[in-house]
Amino acid sequence: MAPVDVVEALRAFRAVALTGSFTRGAERCGVPQPVVSRRVAALERLLGAELLERTSRSVSITDTGRRVLPHAEELVAQWERIVAVTGSQQPPLVVALPPDPDPRALATLRQGLPGYDVRFLQADPEERLRAWQTGRADVALLATAPEPGTIDQPLGVASVEPPHGPRGYSLAWLRRPASERDRPPRVLHLQSEDAVPHVRDPLHRLVHAHGLRTDQLVVTAGRTDALTRVHERADLLVCTEAEASAAGLAWEPVRGLALTRAYRIAHRPELAEAVDLDRLRSRLTRAVAT
Repeated sequence: MAPVDVVEALRAFRAVALTGSFTRGAERCGVPQPVVSRRVAALERLLGAELLERTSRSVSITDTGRRVLPHAEELVAQWERIVAVTGSQQPPLVVALPPDPDPRALATLRQGLPGYDVRFLQADPEERLRAWQTGRADVALLATAPEPGTIDQPLGVASVEPPHGPRGYSLAWLRRPASERDRPPRVLHLQSEDAVPHVRDPLHRLVHAHGLRTDQLVVTAGRTDALTRVHERADLLVCTEAEASAAGLAWEPVRGLALTRAYRIAHRPELAEAVDLDRLRSRLTRAVAT
């Protein structure tokens, strides 16, 4: 058997498992896609187990892969710390953020952390939490229920046309009139950033209360795809008012619900002695207030 670079193989497996794609995993690793494929295959041969299930159209993680993934993340993080402490340069400061942050705020954030090689990890809530728990992130914006001290953004619904009548959307609007029954049902799209219990669960209950189909509330594959559906089929998108405005859409709160996207800032304890945490909080707030 040819020698296997276990760390790089674990890194490749982690990237593909988290992105659900060999192509996106290769982009995350910064190597060609065939290299990532070979590394994952070599790791599976070494372990004697299938970690990923491949089809012509998709990649999914196996049960064994799910058990291996947290250990792979921990081993890669440990190796990066070993490299950092034996090298001549200070290790990078990794900040885990939601996707699509404001680049101007990120530039200001870097300027506010002199002496650090600041790098940004853009990821969904679950991956940010794993990055924080495994030591891959030094600072992380973690999704949480709103409470004193969290960074809060009110959520509502974006649509092509604002609702008529009282302020706020009633989810009964998702029902199509009899004249449109031959068209696909309208859908309420939930971004992965908001597919967390304190947002998702009240929406599920409201969908059921209005007698709507369960599949009329879906977690979208991406904001661009959801916005296309909003324009194409008059669907709705759960988002902040700033996100709706940037897309040229009307925005209203959901009638009967107070929904909030909230974050808490997690950071390494030693940063409190080297960094102005209030200023860090302010700049992180601006980074996600889009």
